[in-house]
Amino acid sequence: MKKLILFASVLLPAISGNAQDYKLVWSDEFDTNTLNSNWNVEVVSNPANNELQYYTNRESNVRIEDGNLVLVGRRESYNDRSFTSGRVNSCNKVYFTHGKVEASIKLPYTANGLWPAFWMLGEDITTKGWPYCGEIDILESGNVGGYGGRENCFYNGALHWGPSWDQHMQYGTNNTDNYVIQDGNYHTFTCEWTDTQVICSVDGQSPYYIADIGPGTSPYAYTHKPYHILFNLAIGGDFPQIFNAAGVTALPNQGSEAFMYIDWVRVYQKTDNIVYPGRTTEPDPEPTPPAETTIPSAHTPDKDAAKVKSIYSDAYTAVGSPWFDTWGSPGESFSTVKTEGGDEALKVTSFQWLGLNINTDYSAIDMSAMKNIHMDIYAESPFTIRFSPVSDGQVENLVSKTLSAGWNCLDFSLSDFTGVVPSKIYQLKWAGGSNNTIYIDNIYFYGDDSGDDNKGEENPPVSIPAAPVPAHAQTNVKAIYSGSYNCPDLSIPDWAWQWLKTKDGGLSRESLDGNEALHLATYNFAAYNFAAIDASDMQHFHIDIYPVDADAVSVHLNGDQNVFVSNTLTPGQWNSIDIPLSQFTAKGQALGNISMIKLTGKDGNDADGKKDLYVDNMYFHRPDNTTTSIESVENSDVDSDNVYYTIDGRRVEGPNLARGFYIQKGRKIFIK
Repeated sequence: MKKLILFASVLLPAISGNAQDYKLVWSDEFDTNTLNSNWNVEVVSNPANNELQYYTNRESNVRIEDGNLVLVGRRESYNDRSFTSGRVNSCNKVYFTHGKVEASIKLPYTANGLWPAFWMLGEDITTKGWPYCGEIDILESGNVGGYGGRENCFYNGALHWGPSWDQHMQYGTNNTDNYVIQDGNYHTFTCEWTDTQVICSVDGQSPYYIADIGPGTSPYAYTHKPYHILFNLAIGGDFPQIFNAAGVTALPNQGSEAFMYIDWVRVYQKTDNIVYPGRTTEPDPEPTPPAETTIPSAHTPDKDAAKVKSIYSDAYTAVGSPWFDTWGSPGESFSTVKTEGGDEALKVTSFQWLGLNINTDYSAIDMSAMKNIHMDIYAESPFTIRFSPVSDGQVENLVSKTLSAGWNCLDFSLSDFTGVVPSKIYQLKWAGGSNNTIYIDNIYFYGDDSGDDNKGEENPPVSIPAAPVPAHAQTNVKAIYSGSYNCPDLSIPDWAWQWLKTKDGGLSRESLDGNEALHLATYNFAAYNFAAIDASDMQHFHIDIYPVDADAVSVHLNGDQNVFVSNTLTPGQWNSIDIPLSQFTAKGQALGNISMIKLTGKDGNDADGKKDLYVDNMYFHRPDNTTTSIESVENSDVDSDNVYYTIDGRRVEGPNLARGFYIQKGRKIFIK
């Protein structure tokens, strides 16, 4: 049984649609003396979201005035509440699927504690409940994020959806700019709702909210059906983060009032399917949502259920209450889909990072009786994925697997994840930076190797071996990054990290057969800072590179964009590259103070953002036989301009060195 919660960020695509194709199909201009039959006035004594008001149907809270629908928030004692206000909806009266809905609204000043909203709910809320009905928030204002002087230009749109309360998903974005909406004037708020997008804007400005609701997105199944309209003026609660009457400074005194004016609301459609009281013509048929794409089913696991602790699989009952999160990866979205065989799988679009908390409260599950973890991953094209369970203290150790196109059956031994404590696993983590679309199914821990986990496997995963072990002596090496030598600490330059976070996203350290390597996924370039190295007495720069699909790499010392040496690569194996330092000095590169290494693509250009490679053993070296002859030097000939090294590799400077053996620019000398 699969039970999961998806906390998704939703893909933000280009805006589509042509406003000229729309025609006005319904409106309420609020030009009657009383509220007409388009609306229900809600009476709610205990509203959701920890709000503080009592919604009444009294004229003092909901009325028609001077051609406006007016909702009035008021500080007053009423039925054990400190505030009253108004809320109306068009449920079972006015509802439609897709179109453009607009309202002209004059908002109150919200600071602090008011929460006006213009929104829509699925018409099936009365039978399916929330959040299954779906929710489209066109305008919300008054969020705590706007406190401190930005309240009048801080507002948002949002989507809410999900099969049940405990599997509620949402996507909202706040907008703050110089466009003020709380200024005592009317503003036109617009929501364009198509079969692929929800787009919200104000007064024809650039959209402040865009969400993808097309096939393959998480909200897809909840957003293509009839919705009705709501207006309300809430007071306090989760959105403004005010939970007591004293915090509502927008209504400071007993009897204080705030007003939300709605001048008109209008619906435009390309297909006229709206339902409203008194309609004399038949609405057009409901539009058919675009069809979902399908993939083959993963193989059916056959392990004994008694030996399995399942996280996500139709074949077993889950041991926790898992929920997924993308951790804000730009453009990434996910949803559950049905495969061709009818099984459920998780679809991840624009995959970069994915997390799965085993329980919604982040509590761990004891997996100490388990030895392995299995998962099936469907890739649309080959790439390298990284995975690790995470134990208390955020301990993880990402291990790489190379995926082929199609379903890949992956099995990891828990012993592969050094430092991760099996009894304290609370989260699973995937990374790749590939921006591919992937599907995941059958995630479970198991205790032994009985059963055929690779049954039906089309593409066995390829493991990447550790890099070759260098053979140079430490005394003849100045290392930047290698498990075989003493190395300085690496750091990513601030300028590079800011760029890599948005363009690369796959820069990490990983274990390959127990040996650490650097992984550059969706590779553009990489840059590392380290304590300065004097390489003037070295002869070569060495680097080991395993390209999954890259065909070239260029090495820049000290990050000089114009000074580099480019090398071709053979994908699918370790390439051990030795570059004579004379190739750098011939281009004007000084070697006495190297503190950065930069790697780019072919001919010194940034790669295309899709390459994938591993790096290990970056170091300067000289031949081990360069120090076989010994030269005697008088101490009086030693000066501070020369750098010397003791036999054990320690750097020393003259003058007045102690009597003994030293290495200086590749020479072994004896100072008398």
